[in-house]
Amino acid sequence: MYKTDPKHVITPKKIYNYIDTYVVGQHEAKMAVANAMFIHYVRYFESDVKGKTFNKSNLLLAGPSGSGKTLIVRKASEAILHLTKYNMAPMLEVDCSQLSASGWQGLDIDDAISTFVRSQQSASAESTVVFLDEIDKICMAAVGQGGTDHNRNTQYSLLKVIEGMSGLDTRGRKLNTEKMLFILAGNFPSIRHKREQDKKPKMGFSPEKIKAKDIDIHEELQIAGMCTQLAGRISMVAETDPLNKKMLRDILKSQLLPEYIGTFSFIASNIGIPSDSLKFTAKEIDKLAKDAYNKGVGARGLRGVVDKAISEKLFEIGEPNE
Repeated sequence: MYKTDPKHVITPKKIYNYIDTYVVGQHEAKMAVANAMFIHYVRYFESDVKGKTFNKSNLLLAGPSGSGKTLIVRKASEAILHLTKYNMAPMLEVDCSQLSASGWQGLDIDDAISTFVRSQQSASAESTVVFLDEIDKICMAAVGQGGTDHNRNTQYSLLKVIEGMSGLDTRGRKLNTEKMLFILAGNFPSIRHKREQDKKPKMGFSPEKIKAKDIDIHEELQIAGMCTQLAGRISMVAETDPLNKKMLRDILKSQLLPEYIGTFSFIASNIGIPSDSLKFTAKEIDKLAKDAYNKGVGARGLRGVVDKAISEKLFEIGEPNE
């Protein structure tokens, strides 16, 4: 199960620490993904030793766009190779908004997984981590002229692969998802909106009577449009928080700005200009974080804010001062 070399022993905390190097904040989500990835790693080998397949522990990450859901899973997948030196748990990212039910035009989940597994050319491809992003997009009704809810049918198509199928895909190719880990992710703004609405006082009722009833997250998912069977396959749920200005500032300082500064330094060393031609004061960094926060697009918006801020300096780089 574990590598014999103590340097390569893996634990949930080690996976968490690896993710933490790249992702600011989001303790709950990082811990949940670290635990899920660790159990996935252990059960992959345990199934070979004991000759049986274990029940899946699938995870859902819910939270605003740009809060780091995809990056957390990417780094958790990387952590397996980094920590164990064993090439397993490759990550397949699937945009659920592009999926369709089997037999309908669009991306078929069976085909997406089969194609990815074959591209890995390794037995450990059976340990693939399938990241189903934008899952909330197919929780919204999409009723056609014949009265069929295509999104609901797409959810049902996901069920068989998430549960663990062993058979043929839609093209007749062998496909086994029994050892794969499925991590679902989505924004689910309707859930957050309803929670906020439930907090608001209503006329004619006392605060005691209007206190919102505690609702299980699985019930919330069904209210948001996820079919009961799919919600029931989710054993773990973690939520990411919107990035505040401090978190955005930390991301700028630790990750994004060093990248830009390094690029400018590389250019400078090749064209004979000062290597520190790009600098950011604390005040400028605060402004960048504030601009990104006001745009409300999370970490994804940081690069655009920085690109805009340095556009003139980049355009004039290497040109003589007038």
